Amino acid sequence: MHTKIICLTGGNRGIGEAIAKQFIEEGAIVYSIDKEPYQGTLPIHFFVGDVSKRLDRELFVQHILTHQDHIDVIVNNAMESSHGILSDLDLDQFERILSIGITAPYHLAALCKDHMPEGSSIVNILSSRAFQSQKNTEAYSSAKGGLYALTHALANSLGPRIRVNAIAPGWIHTGQAELSPEDHAQHLTGHVGTVEDIAEMVCFLTSSKAKFITGETIMIDGGMSKRMIYHNDEGWLYHI
Repeated sequence: MHTKIICLTGGNRGIGEAIAKQFIEEGAIVYSIDKEPYQGTLPIHFFVGDVSKRLDRELFVQHILTHQDHIDVIVNNAMESSHGILSDLDLDQFERILSIGITAPYHLAALCKDHMPEGSSIVNILSSRAFQSQKNTEAYSSAKGGLYALTHALANSLGPRIRVNAIAPGWIHTGQAELSPEDHAQHLTGHVGTVEDIAEMVCFLTSSKAKFITGETIMIDGGMSKRMIYHNDEGWLYHI
């Protein structure tokens, strides 16, 4: 039986750790890169490095290929929170976010593509912010929007041997804060999403069940982005 080899960025916690857990439960071997050592209990082959830096990306892939002769899946999940033009965000910080969100996924694909067999997959983790924004989110939104375009471009270049898709999560609860009934109610599903919702879709998109899906971005946001909002409608109030 073929054992899947997974190259994952940002597997330390939250969505990334949930993705690692799902793959491991399905029998895969997971290699992940993150800036801090992994403190959890999953058997992740962890590489401490900064995915925004070219050398660290090269050393990470070299580390995988020292132990494995192929890579089946790349999951580009790593990202840092950031702000935008109304904050003290300087150009170096802006470029760092773009490096994590766009340059790193492109470079990892370039480093790994010749070691990925027929039927391999790349999954990019976007955000609903790739398509809608709030004030002062330029760095994060730009990175996610760029990754959206990179997804369908790579699907054209790497197919049919490698499929490339993306997932755009909406509000996903990662356990840091308590949720209110109102938090849940603004979703058409009646609840905020979980990290498992994203992990399960990643594993589906990289399976043979999704062999006819490529170049796509799948929104997983509980329908929140499909809800039209007007002042004084359904209890919504806009404060000027």
